[in-house]
Amino acid sequence: MTGMTRASSAAGVETVAELVGIAAVLFADHPEQWRALRADRSKIPAAFVEVLRYDGPVEYGLRYTRSEVRLHDRTIPQGSFVLMLLASATRDERAIPDAGSFDIDRPHSGHNLGFGYGIDSCPGAAPARLEDRIALDALLDVMPEYTVGRAGLRRATVTDVAGWADVPVTGSPAEPRWWRHCRHHLLSDRAFR
Repeated sequence: MTGMTRASSAAGVETVAELVGIAAVLFADHPEQWRALRADRSKIPAAFVEVLRYDGPVEYGLRYTRSEVRLHDRTIPQGSFVLMLLASATRDERAIPDAGSFDIDRPHSGHNLGFGYGIDSCPGAAPARLEDRIALDALLDVMPEYTVGRAGLRRATVTDVAGWADVPVTGSPAEPRWWRHCRHHLLSDRAFR
């Protein structure tokens, strides 16, 4: 029980943090996608799914076959260990047209394995979706235009989680929405002129 609790809390923190960094780098590399998201925040859930599909933090998994499995004209014997390359599966052109492109308007194919599938689904998927959507929304508020300093990018060193440990971001920070609201009311009041 202790091991499962430790693994769950680490996975929920590390993978979410890595996905936010991955999103920042991807959107810096695809500024037209960032502008489209900024113009229409209702695209945030689809953008999150596309970030997860295109470059998710969990790239592989190890499973054990309980029975013989036939897959793509191959037979995997019962009792075999199978290394699942999730990063490869989410770029499979047989399942996802133009899988090598990053497109937040891509119709959801149901072929996204970023949170696993079936019995192997991630128990923290719902909170992770929420946290990452909030993070994207906040980043849109704080940095409407930004660039990533490629020279300062550093990969994460976690064994089974991919992503960026450091993402140096530069840009012109936006005035927070709450401050714009307060300033408007302060400046419109004659007592403060």
